[in-house]
Amino acid sequence: MEVSGNVASALGNAFGMSQNSEGRYTVFKQPFSQYTKFDLELREYYRISADPASGNRIVARLQAGIGLPYGNSRDRSLPYLRQYGIGGPNSVRAFAPREIGPGTYKPVQNTDNVISYYDQVGDIRLEGNVEYRQDLVPYLKGAVFVDAGNIWLVNPDPDRPGGQFKASNIFNQARRGRRRGFARRRAVLRHPLRLRHSPGRPLRHAHQHRRPAQPGHRLPLLTLGLMKNEE
Repeated sequence: MEVSGNVASALGNAFGMSQNSEGRYTVFKQPFSQYTKFDLELREYYRISADPASGNRIVARLQAGIGLPYGNSRDRSLPYLRQYGIGGPNSVRAFAPREIGPGTYKPVQNTDNVISYYDQVGDIRLEGNVEYRQDLVPYLKGAVFVDAGNIWLVNPDPDRPGGQFKASNIFNQARRGRRRGFARRRAVLRHPLRLRHSPGRPLRHAHQHRRPAQPGHRLPLLTLGLMKNEE
């Protein structure tokens, strides 16, 4: 849980701090943010083999978070650095980092540039993945992934239509990707690390009701990730 701006807002009400033209309290002529943020993460590891040294297992993870701007941040979003972004090697891995969302919003792409840069963030996140891990040979593991998730805005943004959260559309707007990949483990400074690389292809975009059409669709996305080995 994270809370910001409540003390400053209370002092502003008590001592009549200066306000800008929008009626927001300011500090050094800059409005401060006021919000409350909640995060939740659940993980489950199910070992398939009775051998404690075996890495064959099913792993599931669910992440949820919401940030509620109010008071001095009414009708706005969270500060950029406190917002959520998903996609990338440790998230919905068939998409580039912060490519997804918010909601059904789709950025206008530059047709003159084959590689478009995305940097989408939101106030609400819901993300989950399930993967099956299998030992192949010593120091080499294989896995099959299914990831899904999206981000949304608490308040409407005219510059990002379709980005506001609506509970009735939450499952239709989840972007899904499937992956197959391999992971190699090494011990570095007594901390087991894992180098993972695998191609991924999106199964469905939030702004589409069906699987993306194959003609003209982008090539599978290859991501690399270095992380601590999980039990």
